[in-house]
Amino acid sequence: MDILNSIFGLLDKIKSFPLKILFAIFIIAGGLFINDLWGLSFNYSTSSKLELLKDVAELKKVYKTNPKVLLKLQETENTILERKTYLESFANLFSKEDLEGDKRSYLMMDSIWNDSLVWNDSINWDNKEKIKTIIDSSDQLSNKKKRNERSQLYHTITSSWGFIIVLLTLPFTLFTRTVDAGLIFGVIVMGVITIGMITLCQYALGLIPVILNSPWINYILNFIIHGLIWWLFFKTISASKRIKSSRNL
Repeated sequence: MDILNSIFGLLDKIKSFPLKILFAIFIIAGGLFINDLWGLSFNYSTSSKLELLKDVAELKKVYKTNPKVLLKLQETENTILERKTYLESFANLFSKEDLEGDKRSYLMMDSIWNDSLVWNDSINWDNKEKIKTIIDSSDQLSNKKKRNERSQLYHTITSSWGFIIVLLTLPFTLFTRTVDAGLIFGVIVMGVITIGMITLCQYALGLIPVILNSPWINYILNFIIHGLIWWLFFKTISASKRIKSSRNL
């Protein structure tokens, strides 16, 4: 807390608004650089995952003759490996991946593993031509699907553009007035709410299937629907203000 108080105290002493922005950018970049250099968050996350995976591996040995338990343990193992923090999940909303996700890696799972989750030795892995045909067919199917799938980045921007603007401008409120605990708390709470609304909007509009195999129709629809939400929001505020003013007369 003393470090934070020193930083915000120094911010208050800087009178130039552009210098305040540069100073904030420098502090944030410095923090990210130190985290990346020492691998603080990565090491902690990896260490936790490895400990959990060791526990799952031990349980697999104990229940190796029980297919149902092995199936649950395999699902748990996949969950541990694929688990992301909320910030990582939020950052992933702005990735260039497909919204529906690429499930190519699971196409051959039924062939590779049998019902007991034991490696299927009956597959002739020496038949390279057959395996190549399966992989090529999978690639062709994936490429065809990708042309009709939505970009996670474009989907998030068009479905939540208003809240994204709010989130981007929110930190600048710290430089427009004297910084105190109340202001910091308010910015943090507002940031959490805004992130939640971005996640909710992109999820809700993501439930709409791709229209006429054209993702751009969905992007335009997202933009219009989100614009209508903001229009209704400001309309409601305006109507509320008129009612209050009429009561005061």
